[in-house]
Amino acid sequence: MSVGRWLHMAVAACLAISCSTLSQEDDGSVLGERTLVFRTVSGNDAPFMEQGSTVGMFITTVSTGELLRRNELVVVGENGTPAHQLDILESSASDDYEFFAYSPYDSSWDDILDSVLEFEVSADQSSDKGYEVSDLMLAYDIEHNDKCDEVLFSHVMAKIILHVTDRTGMFDMTSSGAVLHGLRCGAYIYMADGSCQTMDVDVSDIYCHMLDSRDRRASLSAVVPPQELDGEKLSFSLLLGGAEYGFSISDVQQLSGEKVYIYSLRMTDRGLELEDSTIADWEDDGGSSFNVAFE
Repeated sequence: MSVGRWLHMAVAACLAISCSTLSQEDDGSVLGERTLVFRTVSGNDAPFMEQGSTVGMFITTVSTGELLRRNELVVVGENGTPAHQLDILESSASDDYEFFAYSPYDSSWDDILDSVLEFEVSADQSSDKGYEVSDLMLAYDIEHNDKCDEVLFSHVMAKIILHVTDRTGMFDMTSSGAVLHGLRCGAYIYMADGSCQTMDVDVSDIYCHMLDSRDRRASLSAVVPPQELDGEKLSFSLLLGGAEYGFSISDVQQLSGEKVYIYSLRMTDRGLELEDSTIADWEDDGGSSFNVAFE
């Protein structure tokens, strides 16, 4: 059993999620008296999937193997509920049906069930689209509660976040950037259980996405396949004021799926310095919204 599927069962058993607090009239997301809710597993928590996310859904009968729904597009609305009326909820609530979903949606993935998917993250994640399409999530079941059916997604990839603070006062961090070096962009995804194996391909650079920025601080991020790192180090360059400032973080042996690797750095007169590092569950960004005050 993959880690993602084990986490689905653990979250379903441990979380006391109240579905009755959800609006059951908004967006036409209710069929009968039940609501379909999309959530993203992060450790022992399962927040609502972000509004505007796209999902591809498959439903198959257990008894006959008939594919009832093939790659049906669902757009997520408020509180994790579908933004439009669905006609698949009655089928999904039956024990005779198997359910599979993924996000973000891809119209070319009609035949991915029980296949090995060759998936590549974007090498340029500086744009919203490049960053978002790199974050592959999978869900294998629907958890039935009193008044709702919950779809629990897990992240397949790993995420890296760089929090950089300028201590010199010389740089405008709102125009900064970062490039990760020597990482593999491709992975084989075994759709039967959600397991992942890194492709044995040449390493490349990955341009990071700006999560947030101020004059003196920037938070940059990239989504990468799980992998062992060559030389047991994470190397990157910070792009500031038209110049590149290279840096390597040692003793990083591997990047694991469903985890976020957070590094806090400062730019001083001596160059880049590492202040802190942590490995956390995916949704823990370490303060990318600048809730942490400057020293």
